[in-house]
Amino acid sequence: SDLSRHAGDIFGCSREFLNNSSSPTGAKMATARAKFADFEAASRPAFEEDPVDENGFPIMTHKVVHRIVYREFGGYIEPSINDVVNLENRRWREIRDLNKYTGVTVLHLENNQIGPTIGNGLAHMSKLKALYLQCNMVRQVDSLAANQKLTLLNVATNQISGFAEGGLPHSLNTLLVSANNISTAAALAPLASLPNLEVLDLSRNNLEGGDEAFDLFARMPALRVLYLQHNPIQKTEYYRRRLVSGCRRLTYLDDTPVETAERVGCEAWAASG
Repeated sequence: SDLSRHAGDIFGCSREFLNNSSSPTGAKMATARAKFADFEAASRPAFEEDPVDENGFPIMTHKVVHRIVYREFGGYIEPSINDVVNLENRRWREIRDLNKYTGVTVLHLENNQIGPTIGNGLAHMSKLKALYLQCNMVRQVDSLAANQKLTLLNVATNQISGFAEGGLPHSLNTLLVSANNISTAAALAPLASLPNLEVLDLSRNNLEGGDEAFDLFARMPALRVLYLQHNPIQKTEYYRRRLVSGCRRLTYLDDTPVETAERVGCEAWAASG
């Protein structure tokens, strides 16, 4: 079992050895058995109800998270060793008590009730590379700058209306924000300062057209893939020509790749005034 495996790692013995009463090292075996019993007791999941807030929503606590990671998903008993942590579908409203999970590189928090902000509960995860927060209640993304290795952020299907200046790390490569409440270019202005942002999904928002929006995308230095389906901006005259000519590194727009011939034509159109 997982418990036996971890006990063997800690105490340098197998469960078979612990139960071998014919071993000549009886005293050592008895000590090891006692340690193993203490280990099992400490690792046993709690049977009492998990704590809830005044509105009946579950509260994220270290004890609950430890049980989920170790017991339900077969993770390591030492929190800092776990690199992929699955905490989705728990109805949590706040990210907290994850300070011991310092080695996490991939964190799943989708399908909870987290919001209105992400908060500072992930600031200690210096190795975090991918964060899945889709299907929550987030309205503002303003506190992930400390996660300087973060490359993928999925906040689709939330209630986001904009991004705070300095709220995202420069390492970010892929940002998925479909099905939110973004309507203006000003709400997206902080994204233009992200030097490594290559993939941006803004489909199913309410983004309007206008020079501000086209200029904003043109200022994104690394942008290669852009999804804007189901936004009012798509109805703007010369929508595709303006984006392809303005975003010099763009290789994919909505559901269609940007071929060389199209780029040449769009840039010639833009140059002609």
